[in-house]
Amino acid sequence: HQEQEIVLVKRAMIRAAQRPVLMVDHTKLGRVALHRVAPLRDFDLLITDSNAGEDKLREMRENGVNCEVA
Repeated sequence: HQEQEIVLVKRAMIRAAQRPVLMVDHTKLGRVALHRVAPLRDFDLLITDSNAGEDKLREMRENGVNCEVA
């Protein structure tokens, strides 16, 4: 994310959610960005596609991230 204002709004939305869920395709996993919205463990569930790879999914699960493949 390039704009700090957008990041702040997204952080507020995550805090306000009853159950924060993140849905991203495999190309977004492991990327570095200018601003960090939130660590993956802040989400109750991460949903990604089958191209994420078992190694990446295992690594996330070992770090406490609840993730599912859609």
